[in-house]
Amino acid sequence: MLFPKKTIGLDIGSHSIKFVVLKKSGKSMSLVDLGHVPLKNRSIVDSSIEDPEAVIEAIENLFSVAKLKKGEVVASLSGPSLVIKKISLPKMPPEELEEVIQSEAEQHIPFDINDVNIDFQPIGDRVVQGDGDDEEEIITTDVLLVAVRQELVEERRQVILDAGFIPIIFDLDVFALENLLEHNLGGFGEQVVAIVNMGASFTNVNIIADGVTEVTRAIPGAGNKINYDIQKEFNVAWEKAEELKKGISLGNISEKKVVEVIINSLEGVCYDINRMFRDFIDNSGRNIDKVYFSGGCANIVGIEDLIRNNLGISTEIIDPFAKINVDNKKFDPDYIRQVAPIFAVAAGLALRDYDDKGLS
Repeated sequence: MLFPKKTIGLDIGSHSIKFVVLKKSGKSMSLVDLGHVPLKNRSIVDSSIEDPEAVIEAIENLFSVAKLKKGEVVASLSGPSLVIKKISLPKMPPEELEEVIQSEAEQHIPFDINDVNIDFQPIGDRVVQGDGDDEEEIITTDVLLVAVRQELVEERRQVILDAGFIPIIFDLDVFALENLLEHNLGGFGEQVVAIVNMGASFTNVNIIADGVTEVTRAIPGAGNKINYDIQKEFNVAWEKAEELKKGISLGNISEKKVVEVIINSLEGVCYDINRMFRDFIDNSGRNIDKVYFSGGCANIVGIEDLIRNNLGISTEIIDPFAKINVDNKKFDPDYIRQVAPIFAVAAGLALRDYDDKGLS
């Protein structure tokens, strides 16, 4: 694996922009810097950049304050403009698989094949029973297919370039989180885990079995929906709703009432996650051993209990710096603990090696 001495992970979300800088020394990784800045409301809608100037300005301001030199970054992609699907194909040589995958992809993605960037990864062979009368066994290869609309990639590439940086790799949020969790755990072994990343516009869910992504989905509804519902219930501005969601500046508003609004707001998300988990368990015959949480909503008081009670599965909030050296003289430990979940994607990006160029 080719690791640069320092790697910048840049997570462009619909609510804020985050970065993490990691430095490799021998087999260990150290935190060099991190930071985040909120975006103007609706600068990014459903992962589409609606206000490029606002995003460019936010990136410039973020790195200016951090006094980071402009250079290469590993950036994130997420949202409804991408598809991740496991497909099964007859076993064939790698060069043939590469030729077949393009035509095969057309059957599995809802976008025009000419409008997407495609990547794939063989993840293992299986022996299955043939359909013929002789029931001869055949060997198939499971392939993880990734398709991303070129528009999504180019939007992000352009704002990063205009901000003065070079996006050397584009990685998917779900894979960055998988990379981070694998780093934390030292490998997945034979367990089945799920990662629930609750951002502003979407809740991204990824189920990993034996170290391989089995199913992933972007579920509409997360932080922004909570804000909208709080606004409606208490007739307050967006900024005030954001504070109430975090339990800040409650004033004469009942904390219990705020929690009730949050629980009701996430009812649909919890239902969709539960259904997704049930489908996986029914289809695979395997239980999910643990659910890991990340994202801005992971810091909401009681959110972990809410999800745990709905799913009936052991849960844990991801600590992106659990296996990364953090200098307590440079970084306030209390601050790091408080903000850790929102930097999970950026940390996973910064852990990337440069052997695999991803979707760049």
